Amino acid sequence: MTQSVLDQIPLLSMTTMSEADFAAAFGASFQRFGFAMVRDHDMDPAVIDKGWSLARRFFALPDAVKSRYDALSNGGQRGYTAFGREIAKGAMENDLKEFWHVGRDLPAGDPLGNTMPPNVWPEELPEFQPVLTRLFAQFDHVGARLLSAIAIWGWTRTGSTTPSTRATPSFACSIILPSLPRPPASARARMRTSIS
Repeated sequence: MTQSVLDQIPLLSMTTMSEADFAAAFGASFQRFGFAMVRDHDMDPAVIDKGWSLARRFFALPDAVKSRYDALSNGGQRGYTAFGREIAKGAMENDLKEFWHVGRDLPAGDPLGNTMPPNVWPEELPEFQPVLTRLFAQFDHVGARLLSAIAIWGWTRTGSTTPSTRATPSFACSIILPSLPRPPASARARMRTSIS
C-alpha cells in the first residue's frame, strides 16, 4: 500500500465522535479501503509496552523451554506455536514465524469451555499471566466497541446487527518473525481469510 493511499484513510477518534458518527465513518472506511484506523481507544500504553516486553522475553527463551507450552494439545488456540509450524489454508509453505495465543478466561463449568480451552502460562515469567490477561481484556473491550460500531453501521444500511462477542473464540496473538540467515524465497507469513 502506498503512502498516498494511507494518507487518504481517516484516523478516527473513539472518544471525540458520537457513537453514530463514529459508526458511520468506521463503516465507510471499511467499505472504501477494506480497513480502518482508530485512535483514542483507551488502551493503557503501559500495559501494551509491558506486553511487548514480556513477549520479547518469552520468545528469547530456549526452544526446549518454549516447547513446554506447545499449543498442539488445544488446537493451537492457547499457548505457544513453534517457528515454521503454522501453514495457511491452501498454502504450500509453512509460515516463518512463532507465536503465543491468549484468550478469554471462562469460569469453571462454563459450557463455552468445550470450545475455548483454558489459557496456558509460562512458569518462567510469572508476570506474563497478569499482564497478558489485562491486555487481552482491553483488546476484548475495544474489539467489542468496534464490532458494535460495525453492527450499527450495518443495521442502518441493512436492518441487521451482530450477536454478542462473548461466545466467540477470540484471542490475542503475540507474533515474532525471527531473523533468518538468508532472505526467504517467498512470504514469511501467508494471507489469512479470518482473524479473531
